[in-house]
Amino acid sequence: MKDRMVNRILFGLALATLLSLSTTTMAGYDIQVNAVADFLKDIIVVAVVPATCPPHANCISAEADLVEELQKYTKFAIVPPDRVRQTMLEAGMKQIDDATRVDLAERLHADTFLLPVVTESGTESQGAVGVWSGSVMTMVDSQVSKGGVQLTLIASKSGKVLMQAAGFGESEWRAKKGVLRKVFQSILTKVLGPPTK
Repeated sequence: MKDRMVNRILFGLALATLLSLSTTTMAGYDIQVNAVADFLKDIIVVAVVPATCPPHANCISAEADLVEELQKYTKFAIVPPDRVRQTMLEAGMKQIDDATRVDLAERLHADTFLLPVVTESGTESQGAVGVWSGSVMTMVDSQVSKGGVQLTLIASKSGKVLMQAAGFGESEWRAKKGVLRKVFQSILTKVLGPPTK
């Protein structure tokens, strides 16, 4: 009888701890955007340059997430990174610089380039949490997923920077991919407003 009571008390404490963790560790996202006034008014086609990522990040997935989020806006057409990558390969371009920028823009019919840089993508341990299952307590590692992104929009002909944005986010119980997508969403919403599709 005494053991049952102790188990119930411990179960209650474990449940309260788990509930408090789930409510106090909600997602947090910080976004900063700097832009030239009215930079969107003349944009017709945005070519998304292949992303730069840390070695452990899934760059292809991050690019796909960014393109999917951009396609929710009808203000301009999007040239996806895989097409930019293919065009660069066919033209023998290894990078985009002042010498190649205008030629690549003409080949893609793009008036701007969007340069995504994933600065951070991964999980970090926040320590162990005790979880009760029946009369057995198990320690489970509590993970936080983090993601950081920088987006720079440049005019294809002049090379002028039209917009720079940086975002960072972290979230419990979420895949790395989901955090990066949420950072992209947050930046795009701040720059372009709510999605139009």
